[in-house]
Amino acid sequence: MKKTNLIISCIAVCSTCAGQKIIYSDFEKKDFDRFRFDVIAKYQDRILVYKATYFGFPSSTQRQRPPQPSYANPDPMANTQNMVSTPDNSILESTLCIYDLQMKIIQQTILPLPKEISGVHFLVYDDYFYMFYQYQRVHSIYCMAIKIDMLGKIIGSPMELDKTDIMDIHYQSQIYSVIYSENKEHILAFKTDDKNDHFYMVTSLAFDKDLHLVNKSSNKISVGGADFLREFKIDDDGNFIFIGFSETTAKQDEKRPVLFILRNGSDRLLYNLTFPPDLYTDDVRLTIDNVNKKYILTSFYNKKPGGDICGIYSIVKDMYGTADASVANTNFKDSMGLRAGENAPIKWSNYYLQHIHLRQDGGFVAEAMDLFIFPFQQLYDRWNYLQYFSQQVASNYIFYDPYEYYHYYPWTIWRYFGSNYNFSSSAALIMSFNKRGVLEWMSVMKTPQEDGFHATLGYKSIVANNLIYFIFNEKIKNKVYLVAQSINTKGQLNTDSRLKEDLEIKGENRDLTHYPRFAKPVSANEIIFPCRKNRGYVCLAKIEL
Repeated sequence: MKKTNLIISCIAVCSTCAGQKIIYSDFEKKDFDRFRFDVIAKYQDRILVYKATYFGFPSSTQRQRPPQPSYANPDPMANTQNMVSTPDNSILESTLCIYDLQMKIIQQTILPLPKEISGVHFLVYDDYFYMFYQYQRVHSIYCMAIKIDMLGKIIGSPMELDKTDIMDIHYQSQIYSVIYSENKEHILAFKTDDKNDHFYMVTSLAFDKDLHLVNKSSNKISVGGADFLREFKIDDDGNFIFIGFSETTAKQDEKRPVLFILRNGSDRLLYNLTFPPDLYTDDVRLTIDNVNKKYILTSFYNKKPGGDICGIYSIVKDMYGTADASVANTNFKDSMGLRAGENAPIKWSNYYLQHIHLRQDGGFVAEAMDLFIFPFQQLYDRWNYLQYFSQQVASNYIFYDPYEYYHYYPWTIWRYFGSNYNFSSSAALIMSFNKRGVLEWMSVMKTPQEDGFHATLGYKSIVANNLIYFIFNEKIKNKVYLVAQSINTKGQLNTDSRLKEDLEIKGENRDLTHYPRFAKPVSANEIIFPCRKNRGYVCLAKIEL
């Protein structure tokens, strides 16, 4: 997953230009609840897509008979009542599909891999890609990689990156995570062990781009505040960075967010407390600015463990400095909401950080979305949900997936709920900060969304032409349409003359349910995302210019 930068045109999207069109693939003739895809890359006139068929039924409340291998990548589009994602299923069959530019399949290859694999991820280079996966055999869990060219042919033999011996054959078989740097020169596999009540054990293996092992390190973490670990990343110098945090109403000063850094080639894990003790942070986000050699920590906060959000706090750290490069505290006031374009003060407690885009000058743009679930938020909120869902949330970090679209709150929690709830959104908040983390401007984009199915909510933000484009489902006069809006570097909405508010994207098939939040860019002017017909069979949609 590449970070977006406002000076890099990742993809161009418009909604009304004559050249734009949506192309749909044929429907998959498989049980949807056992099927999932991942767009790998576009190469010349081909689009490579990975498809997986799973054992069992992930939405079933019935336990599978042992052995129970891990369920890789729980289906984010499942819509079955009382669905709970559990490590009870794994991949039965892996298929590499090659589409032409009209989304017609021209080649399908069943990959000769062990059954019951899980934890599948891809790292794409110019003319080949790595597929990372893991699987369990009796008392061993293997972390593997295989090299495949852009014609779908396997290069060489699968490579074993690491192995973990276990005593219980019903132990969760998905324990490794694989991440890589923005320049793709550094690859890191790691696993976390939280079986001990007093500490975490984090084991990391650093590889070069040819998958030669460079360093292996194991570190015990028993620092206050590291109740949960998240935001695992690796910078272009090969440094491994992540955050420990705690979010309960019983917070104490020693439970502030902690930044951990394992330097390239080192076995010593460095850490320091990051936020002031009088601030109660929420969902701290870590962004790496490889160009300017900075780490950016961003979080909403309050002065007490509960209630409405008071502001947003930013810390900019030098990669190799001991002191913070800058610290900025933006206190929200009712007047700020009015100036941002709202007719009434913004209810800050409903906003959750989504994506952060880097700017050329060292600044950044942070997006937050108004998200609400009824009646869940009548009982639980952003300050206390871990007290009631800690076991479910903690299990997500046994295998941490930084490339999924819901690895942060509230998406991590929402996927546990079925159709007894009402999910909604009214607006997205876009905030621009300078290189010191000081707020420059704030703008509000209306995103009227409401459904009993959380996967239709949210948006995909894409950088192009010095604009950020937002693609999402919008409810207009009790009908749902696929729309696009944009914002420029000054915070002005829809300066692209091809876009208009509340106008659907041309060529949309209204018989389909679209899931734009799961879109992936495949070139400078194309994205692909899943669609569903009557919540049954799935197909892929490609938007191109």
